[in-house]
Amino acid sequence: MKRIFIAILAVLLMLAQWSPARAVTGDLVASVVFSNDCSLGVGIAYDGTNLWYSCYGGSPNLHRANPLTGIVDASYAIPASGLGALSYDATRNAIWAGADSDAVYRIDLDAGKNVTGSVLAFHTGDYCGLDDGLAFDANNVADPNDDVIYYSDDCWTTTIVSYDLTGAVVESFPFIGTGGHNSGLGIGGQLLYEADVFNPVQSVWVIDKVSKALQFTFSTNVPGEPNFHPEDLECDTNTFAGAGLHVMWSKEAYSPARAHAFEIPFGTCGVGGQPAACGDGDLDEGEECDDGNTADGDGCSHDCKNENQPPDCSGAMASLDELWPPNHKFVGISIIGVTDPDGDAVAITITDIAQDEPLNTVGDGNTCPDGDGVGTSTALLRAERSGTPKVPGDGRVYHVSFVADDGNGGECAGTITVCVPHDQRPGHVCVDQGPLYDSTTCL
Repeated sequence: MKRIFIAILAVLLMLAQWSPARAVTGDLVASVVFSNDCSLGVGIAYDGTNLWYSCYGGSPNLHRANPLTGIVDASYAIPASGLGALSYDATRNAIWAGADSDAVYRIDLDAGKNVTGSVLAFHTGDYCGLDDGLAFDANNVADPNDDVIYYSDDCWTTTIVSYDLTGAVVESFPFIGTGGHNSGLGIGGQLLYEADVFNPVQSVWVIDKVSKALQFTFSTNVPGEPNFHPEDLECDTNTFAGAGLHVMWSKEAYSPARAHAFEIPFGTCGVGGQPAACGDGDLDEGEECDDGNTADGDGCSHDCKNENQPPDCSGAMASLDELWPPNHKFVGISIIGVTDPDGDAVAITITDIAQDEPLNTVGDGNTCPDGDGVGTSTALLRAERSGTPKVPGDGRVYHVSFVADDGNGGECAGTITVCVPHDQRPGHVCVDQGPLYDSTTCL
């Protein structure tokens, strides 16, 4: 009882130190020692409430425990020799388990998460026969026919194989880690987590399950436990959600039976082989937003954090749309009407000034340049246009291009026009011939 109390206190103290603002991928969030020990066991699974762990030999060989205290509240004797890696299947409310002789079992649960039975699902045909990495992937949750199991044996493997639920090989691909070999596997969405053991720096490598491109990696070194090796992996989005944290559990193979929870990016791995709740359209604890998808670039990121949205230049206009009188003097023009959906302050920078008349022509005075202010927030435009009584002209149109920056990586660009009419007769207009001449030169 004393050991259990100390374990609970340690977890509470650890949670008190954490907040989403301080979260760092790979940080150790919690450690738990299970109340039922076994000399060897690599499997770990999480069913949304409970942790499950396996024992390689003896009976019972499957235990259900509280993820915060490690207290075991149920144990089962699964008729499988050498029970190994585990993975919860939320689609079928079952646990998939690797075992000796390349066997994969399905262990069925009831609504209370009690074991109701088990069946031998298939053999992988793997030469090793032992398994310390297994991860169920629901893929398209609406279609149970595309479900797969990722499998990694315990014989210094550098190859990962996925099987459909009948045991047919779907694909195989190399472990992406360096310096060691693959052990545990975890998945719940687009990313596949691959544990690397017997590497000088114990770590987890994370790839896109389709492209196989590396996304990120993190160390699983545990302070005070230099011999910890990350074996089986399992995603947990619930236990530490109150602190805004999602974690990846990893099981230590040897006694005492224990597991460690490492920080993973929020929303990157869900429970039971399904994507995290992020993206389901419901605003859950720890989410800043949830727009019903996990796409980036639409204001709500893949991990349900508010994305910066760029400014909107569609309503941009000149502070003065007409210059009069044509006295050949510069007039300062500002860009107005740019908005930002996040309410960010927007900085305007003039990038180009052009006009539809030559800089020096009949009736416009002998002045140049006719525009200035590129690189600043204000365009200086000369109030003049071409025209004489004999050659009246049709007015001058300036084209002022700009960029609007919200200071958070968001930008938009646009161009506004300013007219210098030929005269002030009723109904006067400027006929725009286009940005034909650079207003900032004297050429």
